[in-house]
Amino acid sequence: MFRDKCGVLAIVGRDFPLSWMRKGLLALQHRGQESAGVAYYKEGKCFLKKGMGLVHSALASLPEVEVSFAIGHTRYSTRGGSRWENAQPLLLESPYGGIGIAHNGQILEEDSWRGQLRQKGVSFETETDTEIFLHLLAREYPRPFSQAVREVFSKVEGAFSVLLLYPQGVFAVRDPYGFRPLCLGRGEGFYVIASESVAFAPLGASLVREIQPGEVVHISQRGIESFFLSRTCRAAFCSFEWIYFSSEASLYQGQSVEIVRRQLGYALGEEEEGDADCVVPIPDSAIPAALGFSEAVGAPLELAVRRRPFAGRTFIEPGEKLRREKLQQKYLLIPSLLQGRSIFLVDDSLVRGNTLSHLVPLLRREGVEEIHLRIASPPIRHPCFYGVDTPTREELLASCHLSFEALAKRLGVDSLRYLSLEKMKKVFYSFGVPGFCDACFSGVYPTQRVFQKVNCHGSP
Repeated sequence: MFRDKCGVLAIVGRDFPLSWMRKGLLALQHRGQESAGVAYYKEGKCFLKKGMGLVHSALASLPEVEVSFAIGHTRYSTRGGSRWENAQPLLLESPYGGIGIAHNGQILEEDSWRGQLRQKGVSFETETDTEIFLHLLAREYPRPFSQAVREVFSKVEGAFSVLLLYPQGVFAVRDPYGFRPLCLGRGEGFYVIASESVAFAPLGASLVREIQPGEVVHISQRGIESFFLSRTCRAAFCSFEWIYFSSEASLYQGQSVEIVRRQLGYALGEEEEGDADCVVPIPDSAIPAALGFSEAVGAPLELAVRRRPFAGRTFIEPGEKLRREKLQQKYLLIPSLLQGRSIFLVDDSLVRGNTLSHLVPLLRREGVEEIHLRIASPPIRHPCFYGVDTPTREELLASCHLSFEALAKRLGVDSLRYLSLEKMKKVFYSFGVPGFCDACFSGVYPTQRVFQKVNCHGSP
């Protein structure tokens, strides 16, 4: 599966328990399982607590203190290895005071920025592109910090939803394309900013609105204000947030992720010409699409494949060996629902085919007679440069130029069909989505720099 990811969270209010950060980050655990961290100010000093692993273990020993503002992060390593020093938030002492950052996304031309800063004497302490933002901000002094934020994030290109902690409060910045999600919530006496709205309910907050592409929101004890970066771009919201990344309980661009996924499955089923005894989703993320597909084709849904409790999301495990080990432990099959049956096996997307290479033999062993694989998104043929750690093009199963029949044979299934790109777009437009990025399907990249790079040197 694709590896996005990170989840970011900020709370700004008056004297809230720091443990609230743990509650909010637990709701974003699906966005990163490698590490978690919290940065906060207390009595004029900046503190950091972070650790490897899941939120419960990484933040088990949070101090029992009350704070006025804090930022947090759950990480999957898209840039830099899975090590403590790369875990976020990151902190930097600067002329502005201690600055903390939590980042979901990816800087374009990272090597160029890193080289420029090294020539100016900057020494990097991590392998992440996130650290570049901190050093660029520090070098803007003595401008007011708000001007430094505007200047830095207007000139750095890429995908970023960023939270910045500084002595007076928190800044939230979303890139001008809106590649990565970011939204604003409010509770009684406090504000929350998070990657997804699913983080608000555990804190007793509710969604106010999504932070707009190119918008900077500043929250302090004086209140909330916002302004926009100098660059304006066409919105290019990530298609995969609807397809897979976001929690089905979230709203993304004003739409229920659950309902959009069901509609993608329904659109896939509308063109189905085959027949089978039942529809079986690959758990858990494909269940909404399978519900829509089942309704469209008129075949019953059977939860014949279950995910074992605490198995986690295999796509955000670091390293191929560990992902394969996790797959061996992930699924529980119900033989009475499978023996002697023909099934539509529905998944939300197909990247490497690792899950299916493990699952299909298990289904055959349980006596499934026919497996018709249906994918509720188009074939993924191109890498992403916008904060999603995609495999190389050689690893993408659909990029090998085999026919669907040949791919089906390789996967060990009786047939294979994807949702078409045109149908996917039609679904998104039906929900009023103003613009989205489909580069991993189409190879058409929203940013000119990436588009030129791909076309000059060949698709990566």
